[in-house]
Amino acid sequence: MINQLLFITHNIYSAFEEIPSKETRAVFLDLSKAFDRVWHEGLLYKLKCSGISGDLLILIRNFFTDCQQHVLLNAKCSRWATVSAGVPQGSVLGPLFFLVHINDIVDNVRCEIKLFADGTSIFSVVWNDRSTEEINRDLELERLWSWQWKMHFNADKTKEVIFLTKRDKPLHDPLTLGTDDIDRKMEHKHIGIVLDSKLSFQSHIREAILKVRRGIGTIRYISKYVSRNVLDQVYKLYVRPHLDYGDIIYHRYDPKRILNVTKRLEQTQYHVALAVTGAWRGTNRQKLYDELGWEELYH
Repeated sequence: MINQLLFITHNIYSAFEEIPSKETRAVFLDLSKAFDRVWHEGLLYKLKCSGISGDLLILIRNFFTDCQQHVLLNAKCSRWATVSAGVPQGSVLGPLFFLVHINDIVDNVRCEIKLFADGTSIFSVVWNDRSTEEINRDLELERLWSWQWKMHFNADKTKEVIFLTKRDKPLHDPLTLGTDDIDRKMEHKHIGIVLDSKLSFQSHIREAILKVRRGIGTIRYISKYVSRNVLDQVYKLYVRPHLDYGDIIYHRYDPKRILNVTKRLEQTQYHVALAVTGAWRGTNRQKLYDELGWEELYH
C-alpha cells in the first residue's frame, strides 16, 4: 500500500517541479461489488490461458460448480438460486482468483495505472491539450473491459482529482465513463490516505487527529477499570496506527511543513500519554515518554 502511495506522490511531486509546473490528472475508479462479480466461466478461461490445465483446472472448475445461495430473513427462506459469479471472501484462493480475473485490466492502457485489490486508479501528467482525449481513451478501454468480463465501474463513485500548485487553475474538459461525466473533487481518500489537490495532507492529518481524540476518550473511560499496561496496548494497537500510517509520505516533502506536521501530531500523542498515565496537563513530555517507553512519532 505504502509503496504505491509513494510512487504516486513521487510522480505528482516530479510534475510540480517541472518548469513550468505541470498538473497531474487522476481518476479513482470504483469497481462495484468486485469480489461478487468475478464471472466463473471468464475466470476459468483466464486460468487456462495462464497455463493452468489438467486435473488442477478440473478441480478449480468443480470448486465453482453448482454453487447456490439463499436469503434468510425473519425466519423465512428464499428459494435457492444458482451462483455464476463471485469468489468466496475470506477463503485462501478467493483473493488469488480475483487477481487473476482483473490482471489484464491494464492491457493497452497508455496512462499510468495502479491497482490495489478492487481499487483502480489512472494518472496522467498534463503535457498538452490532448490530456482529456488520452485519459478518456483509457477510460473507454476500462469500460469495455468491464463489459466484456461482466464487471461494473460505478460512475457515481468514480472521482477525478487534479493535482497542481498553480493559483490560476487551468480549464480542463470533463472526463467521461461511458455516458456519465466523472465528478471532479478537491481531494480523495486512496488506500487510507487523503490526497488533496496540492498534496498538503492537511485533510488527512485533521482526520487522523480527530480519530485519535475519540480514542483518547475511550482510554480515559476505561482507565478506571484496567491497568496502565492495558491502556498502553490499546493505544499502540488501536490509536497510534491513525497517527503513523503513511507518515513517511507527508514527513519527507517540505522541511518547513514537516515541523508544523510533527508538532501537531506530537501534541496529539502527548494528550494520549496524559490519558494513559493520568498525569496533569503541563507535565514534561519527555519524562512521560521515558516513563511509558514511547518514542516521538517523527522517530
